Amino acid sequence: MDRSGLIRTAATLIPLLLAWALWKWTKPPGPKMSGALLAFLWCFATLPVMNLFAIESGAWRFNAVGGLFLGQPMDLVIAWAVLWGVVPQWIPARWPSLVWALLFFWLDLLLMPKLSPVLQLGGTWLWVEGAAVLLVFLPAFYLGRWTAERACLKGRVILQFLNFVLLALVLVPLFLVDYQQRWDLLSPHWRPWQWSCGSQLLLFLALPGLSALQEFFERGRGTPFPFDPPEKMVSSGLYAYLANPMQTSMVLIYAATGILFALPWFLLGSAIVFAYGSGLARWHEDQKLSLRFGPTWSLYRREVRNWWPRWRPWIAQGPPARLYFAATCSVCHPIGAWFLKRRPTGLKILPMEDFPEADFSRLTYLDANGDYCAQGIKAFARGLEHLNFAWALAGAFLRLPIVSGFIQLLLDALGGGPRNISAKRLAPRRGPL
Repeated sequence: MDRSGLIRTAATLIPLLLAWALWKWTKPPGPKMSGALLAFLWCFATLPVMNLFAIESGAWRFNAVGGLFLGQPMDLVIAWAVLWGVVPQWIPARWPSLVWALLFFWLDLLLMPKLSPVLQLGGTWLWVEGAAVLLVFLPAFYLGRWTAERACLKGRVILQFLNFVLLALVLVPLFLVDYQQRWDLLSPHWRPWQWSCGSQLLLFLALPGLSALQEFFERGRGTPFPFDPPEKMVSSGLYAYLANPMQTSMVLIYAATGILFALPWFLLGSAIVFAYGSGLARWHEDQKLSLRFGPTWSLYRREVRNWWPRWRPWIAQGPPARLYFAATCSVCHPIGAWFLKRRPTGLKILPMEDFPEADFSRLTYLDANGDYCAQGIKAFARGLEHLNFAWALAGAFLRLPIVSGFIQLLLDALGGGPRNISAKRLAPRRGPL
């Protein structure tokens, strides 16, 4: 074995053996195992992107043969992901994140020059290494710790979402294209309107998955990661129509990409995701969630299908959700009438003046248990979820974080802002509209 082979073997085995020794020594519990897995996946997804930037900027390049992906030895990428993702999660020391970042930055400064000739460093490698610590190591460190401690839910959801996008929608497509050695297919000679239509189609197909992720965060107080699940059963939003919107989005995105770019491997990927969702994933969900939620989950699965959405939502029996509008407002009053005309399922339309507990200044949505509240455009979007699948898709789009804020800003500028309506000043109580 030549020097390059020895370096690659040693650089791969040492992080793996270190992680194995820490696992044997500390016996990390389930939450720490989950955190380490997510930290590893973050590093595994972001390191190839960072290496591509380093190669293009001349910070470093790899001089290796065999086992390459995008010009990078995958054995070194995996070992690097283990060293940065898994090892810090299993070391018992409770140092601040800055100490960990400086420690691993110093470790790379010590070891990376010794990887020559496999890794050849350029003049700007220190700057790119610092960027890698900020963009790869620290997010992985926080994702792992937050997952193990069930802390910072918003941060966990955002990082998991970015990780999923990089793995499923960036690295896997790049791997399939690289495998076929057909990079020209990524840039077909389309006209601008064709690029626009194709991009809008893929974004539309991603909408169910994005909305489902948001639903897990807002209503379930958890994430899609199987070992970091929601605290509550999620059957609202698009889940009232379709049992697996995330997997459905993936199947449709892969299929559309395969058709648009004439890449048959993407069609195979779509079939694999479909088979996984219909087989192993469904079996795992049914086994685990039926134990957690019992008859409610069984009833939900009988009523809501995996791949074909209902037209009207499935709402569990019980008190209805409530949508409060300002009956004395000329702008808001037609909204209540519009919803009533369409006979929403599991939703009661009430004048805001009848709400005795608090004063609201916008259109307000309260779920059946009173645990969730949305106002303004988000309340309107929640109301749409009680009509039919087409309106629910529109509501899912309106509720997306950036979209909802932008539309609310426009409505406020056009006169749809808050109204000074107080339940305390309006003593007579009326029924529904």
